[in-house]
This record gives sequence, structure tokens and C-alpha cells, in this order.
Amino acid sequence: MEKTSDKELTNTINQKLNLGMSKSEIFQELKPEHNEENLRKILATRPAPELREKYRGLHMVVCGIWIIFIGLEALGLVEIIINMELIYILTFIISILFTVQIWKFNGHYFLPGAIWLSIGIFNIMKEFLGTYELDPDYEMLKIISLSISLVFLTGIVLLLIIRKNVFSYYKWFKPEVNFKNEIVFEKYYSKN
Repeated sequence: MEKTSDKELTNTINQKLNLGMSKSEIFQELKPEHNEENLRKILATRPAPELREKYRGLHMVVCGIWIIFIGLEALGLVEIIINMELIYILTFIISILFTVQIWKFNGHYFLPGAIWLSIGIFNIMKEFLGTYELDPDYEMLKIISLSISLVFLTGIVLLLIIRKNVFSYYKWFKPEVNFKNEIVFEKYYSKN
């Protein structure tokens, strides 16, 4: 068995998927050379080529929403760095991680990403509700807060739609296992 890193194996799998190979074909080809469980885990995070193409538009919208999310966090980053609030710097780094992984269409990050966006909505609403109602900018803040929350809510719904249709073998945060206790990396449908 050849010793390669997960990153190299992921790159190999992505190249083969881009050439149009099915996940089953890739599994059969790479199984003799790699740890089978690790191979299954990595295959489970990658979309099948036909599903990737089918959901490309929704994926791009989700990526755009995540870029907006990062942009809004970056607006407050200067103040955060000046005040040395480590928790906010950490959340910004985590948001970048989610954005990059969702951009790469990594199925493992779709549910955690939806949860992270919902925390973002909670924080926006918490910030807005802390605004004094007699503030002259109250109505504008209300419209902005509700608009951004609606955009993030749309992102959550799209993340869950893509996850359900492209990575349907994921149960909560992990792919399901078959009767042999092996990780399932694609859904099999009967033709009947």
C-alpha cells in the first residue's frame, strides 16, 4: 500500500472525478493502493460529477452568500484586532475555513456551515435588538439586519438542499455506514 497524504489522495480523487469517473470506479481503482476506510471517507466528502454539475448554480449562490458573510465579518475585523478580542478572531478564521471548504464543494462542511450561518443570524438579531429604538438610524438598521438575516437564511436553506440531494448518505455530521460497517460514499438507487 502506497503512503500518500489525505491532501494528495483528495487531489487524485478530484482529478478523476473531473475526468468523469464515477466514485465507484475511483474506489475500485485506488482501493489496492490506499487505506480503504480513509478512501471511503474522502470519497464521501466529494460530490458525484453529475450531481456537482446539476447543483453548480445553487453552489455558486451559496458561495456568494458565504463571501458576503466573510465580508461582513471583515468589516469589524480592524476593531476586533485593536481590542485583541481573540474569540472574534477565532470565529473569523473558522468562517474562512467554512467558506473555503464549501467553495471546494466538501460535503462534510455543509451542515456545520448551515449551523454557523444560523449563529450569524442570531448575532445579527442580538446586535439589532440591543439598539435603542429612538436611535435615528433605527429603521435603517432594522432593514439592514432583516435583509442580511434573510440572505443568510437563504444560504442555510440552499446548504441543506444541496446536502440532502448531493450528499444524501450523510447522517448528521458523518456519512452513514452499510451493513458491513463500511462508510457509504454514494447513494444507490434501485431502478424499480
